[in-house]
Amino acid sequence: MIDLRRRDGRLLRVGHRGAAALAPENTTRSLALAVELGCDLVEFDVVELDGGLVLAHSPAELPEEPASLDEALAFLAPTGCGIHVDLKTPGTEPAIAGALRRHGVVERSPAGRVVSAKATLISGFVRDGFFYTRSAAARAARQWGSSARLR
Repeated sequence: MIDLRRRDGRLLRVGHRGAAALAPENTTRSLALAVELGCDLVEFDVVELDGGLVLAHSPAELPEEPASLDEALAFLAPTGCGIHVDLKTPGTEPAIAGALRRHGVVERSPAGRVVSAKATLISGFVRDGFFYTRSAAARAARQWGSSARLR
């Protein structure tokens, strides 16, 4: 179990798909609104589309103006807000790990089971249906950079 409390005991505020209740989900506008509203951690979905990584829950549910993963990370990295990438396309782990490294957010991974407000997390579904959650720790990024299979 992951502890979603801040050091002062309050729960983390997580923006699901950005601020999806107030702006189109998985868009730069939704991410910006989540940050503006004071979310500690912003979750968004990533799919592969035409060889690139874009924010969307599925290829069938693309936002009107889909943002790339690089655009989302470029926006979120300097905010200090936590980042939760939800993988929706198996096999994209190396590309996602590379993007996290390029934007300097790998080092923001949580230590142990406590998630800080500045954490970088990755989650998704593996082929056998079991849900996994991995921090974007340097060790995981190195593994993912050399292998499409999660360990």
